[in-house]
Amino acid sequence: MILHDRKLILNNGKSCYMRSGEAEDSRKLALYFRQAVQEDEPQELLVGEAPDVYQTRRILQQFAEEERRILLLAWMHRQIVGFGVLYPASPYAHKRHRGQIAVSVLPGHRRIGIGTMLVQQLMHCAAKWEYEQLRQDNAAAAALYRQRGFSTRLVREQGYKLPQGYTDALVMERRLDYIR
Repeated sequence: MILHDRKLILNNGKSCYMRSGEAEDSRKLALYFRQAVQEDEPQELLVGEAPDVYQTRRILQQFAEEERRILLLAWMHRQIVGFGVLYPASPYAHKRHRGQIAVSVLPGHRRIGIGTMLVQQLMHCAAKWEYEQLRQDNAAAAALYRQRGFSTRLVREQGYKLPQGYTDALVMERRLDYIR
């Protein structure tokens, strides 16, 4: 599914554009990843693990080519300020009902509605593709996901090993059967 430019009015009155990522976005998305891991407490990626331009291009192509996947970008002033993905949790048929969702917003652009709008659009896609459950494991964004109806499924103790020590991973889930 391709989402074309969608203008969003944020909580602060400013506008933001959201659309599917394209191969031409690889350079800016690589910069976004690098900035995100430097400015934020990392969980998924550590500094030095952010994908380079070529790896980012492959990621964008994979999301464009494979079914039931979408990678969304939120833009302000020609810069990526937010990122969201939805993809199958497993390639196996008996697990096709489960999707994995992840959203990231740069620290300077949080609490103005970008993350909420990314999650809402990803949930809309999930319902369209007949996912029945969505999971996420970003403990830092737990409040955002709770607002969208996710609940804690489990806590993986020492789920992430960071340079400063271990931190727990919070796995949250949302059932989508009533959205259809």
